[in-house]
Amino acid sequence: MDRLQVTLTQLEDELSQLRLDMQRNKTDYEQLLRVKQNLEMEIATYRRLLEGEEVVKETPPPPKKELDVRTRKIVKVVTQTMVNGKVVDESSEVEQIEEHKK
Repeated sequence: MDRLQVTLTQLEDELSQLRLDMQRNKTDYEQLLRVKQNLEMEIATYRRLLEGEEVVKETPPPPKKELDVRTRKIVKVVTQTMVNGKVVDESSEVEQIEEHKK
């Protein structure tokens, strides 16, 4: 009975190892298949280019737009009336000046 158990354990270990090897082979095969497919697509593209089916057109760059530059100056004038070092009256004016440049 012990010999059969040892044999069974060995066979189970071999089976586990075979499964791991098969999974590794499957992963390697899938990677190689993807590489093959990518290479086939590249070859087909080069073949079309060589045969003149695909014409590469150079498109000129879009024309440059003139920039619309706007400058805005904001001037704030604060007038304070002071008596004996204390502010007794205060007023302010805000003026905006906008310029356009092209």
